[in-house]
Amino acid sequence: KTNAMLSWVYALAVLVAIYPVYTWAGLVGLAWMYNAGGLLFALALATMLKRRRIISGWRLVAGLLRVLVAVSIMYGSVDFMAPFLPENLMLALLGKVAVGATVYALSIYLLWKLFGQPDSIEAVLLNLGQETLHRTLARRASRA
Repeated sequence: KTNAMLSWVYALAVLVAIYPVYTWAGLVGLAWMYNAGGLLFALALATMLKRRRIISGWRLVAGLLRVLVAVSIMYGSVDFMAPFLPENLMLALLGKVAVGATVYALSIYLLWKLFGQPDSIEAVLLNLGQETLHRTLARRASRA
């Protein structure tokens, strides 16, 4: 219930701020607004989770640390690869997305393993991926 309320407040704040921020600071201003808003939203959710004792402070810090380190590694790899990408803007963008997504996923996975495979969203996503793969393979085997 609280998460839904925070989400609505965030969405309303973004809708109200889009036009003034864009006219004042352009697309760069919108990017900063989304980043700042996302950070504030994440802090509000973290505070709510900690106050309701849903998650301990250490687990929260460890989860955020994994993401921040993975994002830093992703940024560094995309920045390093940028000179080697094609001149065509669309191809360069696709290359950056492919490199960034691959490096981020690998970084998150390796950091999750390094932190001892805690119960987290990574565990949920890996289990979901395994179940989907098993269902797909079973479905294909039954068709053959």
